[in-house]
Amino acid sequence: MKFAKFWKLCLALALVCAVASAETLRLPASLTYIGEEAFARDRSLDAVVVPEGTEEIGPRAFAGSSMRSLSLPGSVTRIADDALEGCEGVALTYKVDPEKLGKKIDELWAAL
Repeated sequence: MKFAKFWKLCLALALVCAVASAETLRLPASLTYIGEEAFARDRSLDAVVVPEGTEEIGPRAFAGSSMRSLSLPGSVTRIADDALEGCEGVALTYKVDPEKLGKKIDELWAAL
């Protein structure tokens, strides 16, 4: 019985640590390109703020990450189709003109 309580406590502590480790990532202002798989499978992400001046988000940049919120500036001109592959329920905030991207923003995130 004591053994089961010990493991329940360990599991509870692990969950608390996992939730506490989630963070908002504010990328540097000098960034112009987010590279291929830059944050792929990053389970510590909660929210990402992409700075003004960033122009492109590469293939699978955030694929499989735990990100729940993404904020994009108006300077973004290209987002790879699979940039958020495997991400579910991402809340998107953007100042991007969908026509500038070559496709409607709603279509781009339809797979989420």
